[in-house]
Amino acid sequence: MKSSIYTGNGDTGFTKLADNTKIGKDSLRLDAYGTIDEAGANIALAITAVKDKKLLQILTFVTHKLFNCSSNLAFSSGSDENVPKLRDEDVKFIENSIDYLDSKSGPIQGFVLCGGADASEAATRLHVARTVIRRAERFIIKLDKIENNVDKT
Repeated sequence: MKSSIYTGNGDTGFTKLADNTKIGKDSLRLDAYGTIDEAGANIALAITAVKDKKLLQILTFVTHKLFNCSSNLAFSSGSDENVPKLRDEDVKFIENSIDYLDSKSGPIQGFVLCGGADASEAATRLHVARTVIRRAERFIIKLDKIENNVDKT
């Protein structure tokens, strides 16, 4: 039987986390993981405009790790669920990817502005994703100040 994508309960202003904890739809936790989901969607949109195979590999990796992060935040703090965490080798892959991309772009002379006559569609879409990630980071920091034990991996 096909699973339903709706609850049939109507919108009461509440939702359930992955561990069935009921929270308000205006909660910081929902803002945090929803914003990470939004960032992943923006990166996926950028991927449609990317031609470079190495960059495609990097961005696909990042979308998977963002999904894991979002899944982690979809459980209440202190939950003992076994959700994939960011590992040391994941961080190393990201650092190596940054080094690789930095070697291809040349030295940065100042603040990088979004858009412009020579901006590619993919680069502009990735700028949007970058700003969404920054917003997600702010939500996670605020959430951690309230709950004090938010797993940020």
